This record gives sequence, C-alpha cells and structure tokens, in this order.
Amino acid sequence: MLIGQKVLLRPLERQDLSLLAAWRNDPEIRRHFFNPYPITLSGQDKWYDAYLGRGDALLFIIQGKEGDKALGSIGLDRIDHRNQSAEYGRLLIADVADRQQGYARDASITLLRYAFTELNLNRVYLEVFADNKAAIRLYERCGFRREGTNRQAVFAGGRFRDILMMSILRCEFLARGEYQGI
Repeated sequence: MLIGQKVLLRPLERQDLSLLAAWRNDPEIRRHFFNPYPITLSGQDKWYDAYLGRGDALLFIIQGKEGDKALGSIGLDRIDHRNQSAEYGRLLIADVADRQQGYARDASITLLRYAFTELNLNRVYLEVFADNKAAIRLYERCGFRREGTNRQAVFAGGRFRDILMMSILRCEFLARGEYQGI
C-alpha cells in the first residue's frame, strides 16, 4: 500500500472489477479515455487476467485516508526497467463530489514518488486529450512538462482530437521536494 497525505493507493484486486467497470462506463468519465467503448464485467475479468500476467503494469485503487471509500484509480503501464521509464495513466476520480478535493493530485504525487524512489524510474510520461484542460492543469501542477502534440491522432466524440504528450523526470520530481524524506 502506498501512503500519501490524503489518499492510500492499494493494488487492484479482482473484487474491485465491478466497481472499475461501473466507473469506466460512466459517460462523463469514459469521454476522457482513449477507448470510448463500454466495458463489460466479463471483459474486465479477461483484462484483469491478462494484466496479472503482464508484469509491466501496476494499477491501484485510490482510497481516502479517512475511511475505506474507493475514490478512483491510477496506474503505471509499460514499465520498462532497462530504460527506466513508464507510462502514467488510468487516473480517474469517480464521484463528482470527490473531485477538486486534492485527491487526484495527492494520488499522482504518491505514485510518482513510488515510481522514482522505489521502482528507480528516470522518466514517467503520459498522453492526454489536448482539450482536457482540467487534466493538463493537474499534470502541470504535479510537475509534468509538455513535450509535443500528435495532431488529430484519435477519432472520439465524433471528431478527430489532438493528443498532448507530457513527461516528468526523476531529477525534476525530486527537485520539487513534494514529500519529506525525498
């Protein structure tokens, strides 16, 4: 379990799959993901089995420190130990009432701390729809920098959308001093 200031990140378990599918099927949440299709519970179960066998991905459930309520998810994918990099993603805060409370930022900082200090990664990168201003603001507040744009890269919501690429390096994260002991 990873401990932040406001949240706990615990590994995804099979019993979380119905909750994860429900979150991902919420149209407001789904519109921010590159895969626009609804998710079935059986499909989620097959995905989970494949996820367990991969070894290059970690997905966490975000919980508030005050109680055991599951707030959302966050993870690392394509963990590459040779090149010391990974893709940040799968971030969502499910309930509208829990957004804008600092949970996403704390979960992100907690995950980055783990990536850079425990997994010994040098670079964490992400892709986000270029029109997702709230997510981009969050990522920049966490220290991610813009690297470039893939123009009209994804057809979603009835139109082609640009994808913004961002990253943060270990030296940049550590220089920020987000947590004591780093």
